[in-house]
This record gives sequence, structure tokens and C-alpha cells, in this order.
Amino acid sequence: MPQHQTTELSRAAAGNLRAHLARVELTERDAAARIGVDPHWLHRRLHGRGNISLDDVERIAEALNIPISDILATSAPPGGFEPPTDRFEGTNA
Repeated sequence: MPQHQTTELSRAAAGNLRAHLARVELTERDAAARIGVDPHWLHRRLHGRGNISLDDVERIAEALNIPISDILATSAPPGGFEPPTDRFEGTNA
């Protein structure tokens, strides 16, 4: 059976959520109960076996009282982000 591929943002969100649960000493089972999902559903997402949708992020943030921005926070890649290029550079448009 092929393994599920998660997105970089889902992996970041999962890591942020795992860190939050550890900080507040909340088990996955207790977090799942607060969110209103099956513990296996939450476990799969927290451990990269399923992507976390924006709807999931909103529901989790509300249930656990976490700012959405904290769940979705990512660090800059090695070397930093590339600045956007101006497509109209050198024109009078």
C-alpha cells in the first residue's frame, strides 16, 4: 500500500500542534475529545499520515484555544526566503 504524502505545511502544523500539546500537558486522546474527533484521526494527522486541512486547523484552533497563526507558523528555509521579483521592473506601467 502506498504511503500517504503530507505537505510541508501539514508537517509544520502537526509539529506545532504536538509541541503545544506537550507544553500544556494534554494527551492526544484528551485533545481529540475536545476537538470532537476520533483519537486515531488526530494521531494520524499529528504523525504525518494525513494532511491537515484548513477546516481542520480552524476546528482545532477553536477547540484548543490556539491562534491559527501559531498552528500554521513555519520557519524560513535554509538561506531565508527569496524576495519577490517585480514583473514590471523597468517599465512605466
